[in-house]
Amino acid sequence: MAYFLSGALVSHIGLKNTLIMSYVLALSGMVALIFYKGDSQFLLGLCILGSKFGVAQAFNLAYVGNIYLFPITVVASSFAICNVPARTITIFAPYVAELKPESISQWIFSVIALLALIASLSIRDPKHDKKKQNEK
Repeated sequence: MAYFLSGALVSHIGLKNTLIMSYVLALSGMVALIFYKGDSQFLLGLCILGSKFGVAQAFNLAYVGNIYLFPITVVASSFAICNVPARTITIFAPYVAELKPESISQWIFSVIALLALIASLSIRDPKHDKKKQNEK
C-alpha cells in the first residue's frame, strides 16, 4: 500500500512534500515505539507498521523521484552513484539491529530518519513547481 500511495501522492502534492510526509511518518512511528511502555500488542504493531510504512514510501520515492530530479541523460548514473554506497552501508544493518539494549538501534534509526527529513527539505520539485506556475 505504501508504494501505491507514494506514487499517487507524488502526482498530487509533489516529490518534496511526499518525502517529508514519509520521513515524518517513519520518525513518528519509531519515536512512539521508543517511548511506548505498555503491553498492548495492537499499539506496538501500529508503531512498527507506521514506521515501516514511511520507510517503504521513501524507498519507492528513491526510484520514482530520480527522474524528476536529474536530466534523462544522467538518471542511470546518478541512481548508481547513490545506490552503491547505500547498499554498501546496509551491510552493517544486522549488526546495528543486534545492539543491546534495543533502544540504541531505535535511536540510530530515528537520527538517520531525522537527517533524511532535513535533507529532503532542500530538494526542489521541478514538476510540482511547473504545475503551480501553470495554475497561476
